[in-house]
Amino acid sequence: MNYKEKAIELRNKFRHFRGIYIDSDGNEQNTYLASKHVAKLSAIMAIDETILYHPISTEPNEQEIKFHDYWQKVRHELTKL
Repeated sequence: MNYKEKAIELRNKFRHFRGIYIDSDGNEQNTYLASKHVAKLSAIMAIDETILYHPISTEPNEQEIKFHDYWQKVRHELTKL
């Protein structure tokens, strides 16, 4: 999966929140759909947290570098959506 595809996948996952709420007619609803903008911001925050809690060591190995590079590129693609 390329960076853009992953960005779209994450945004779409954050669009679907599961929960119960009462609509304007008093009916119980089980899910709602967040706006693309809110979903995009949520996905960006999740990526930021992932990067923050997996810091690069003072002597990074190739796996650490690839991990951070991958998520930075996915984050960049999200900002362009």
